[in-house]
Amino acid sequence: MTKADLSHLMALRRYLLIAHHVKGRLRLRLRLHPEALNAAPPESVRLLQDWLKAQAGIMSLRLNKAALSIVIDYDPVLIPPTDWTRLLEGDEDEAVSLFCRFAATA
Repeated sequence: MTKADLSHLMALRRYLLIAHHVKGRLRLRLRLHPEALNAAPPESVRLLQDWLKAQAGIMSLRLNKAALSIVIDYDPVLIPPTDWTRLLEGDEDEAVSLFCRFAATA
């Protein structure tokens, strides 16, 4: 993961929220906020999708552009459910550490 990729993902994470989460399945939604649309240009969304697809433990992704959401099916043994909350809602250092850890194990 390049520094630019990490920068895009860190900017985007501020506008993502966990809409629904059960062990092994997660729905992320883009917050309806004017700045969110600027933080989520198509290249950032593609970067997020590509990054997710490259992660060990991601079984499938379904993007719903109309609902501004993405459903992620994942293996909770490889990706602990609490990591999602820490990745999206944790402090910046913790999120950077998780992004880098995930990238190292992909």
